[in-house]
Amino acid sequence: MPSNIELKIRWKSPESAIHKAESFGASYSKTMEQVDTYFSIKDGKLKLREILGERAELIYYNRQGDRKWRSDYVIAGTMDPENLKIILGSILRVLVVVKKRRLLYLVDNARIHIDEVEGLGSFIEFEVIIREGEDQAAELLKRLRDHFMVSEENVLKVSYSDLLMKV
Repeated sequence: MPSNIELKIRWKSPESAIHKAESFGASYSKTMEQVDTYFSIKDGKLKLREILGERAELIYYNRQGDRKWRSDYVIAGTMDPENLKIILGSILRVLVVVKKRRLLYLVDNARIHIDEVEGLGSFIEFEVIIREGEDQAAELLKRLRDHFMVSEENVLKVSYSDLLMKV
């Protein structure tokens, strides 16, 4: 099962995030409108992600740890998200729907997500895929955090779905 480590940060200005990403050496990849439907399961998280105009994927992930927020995940593409959503909604309870506009920047084995989440505001998410070992991924995440001058009070230890369920 693939793994990554990530960090989610509350951020005021998408424009400043873009500047920081580019000055770190990240390249703009694309802008996506995403709708994530989360389903109630016993362990981990299960969501159907619809990337408008592109594709849909069923994603299961399980996070461990506070400091490195590591996730093990599995992604399955689907050609029929509407019917899959009906089937899953019949079997499992829908928890919440997260709608966001995501700008994607790439550098090395890291993805920088600059997100505008409906009902929540602006965020940055660093997602570093563990390819060359967890130490390399942790070092890259630390370099990103330092470059963006992330303060501890802006770090979030929960997902957008968790935040929306508290609103």
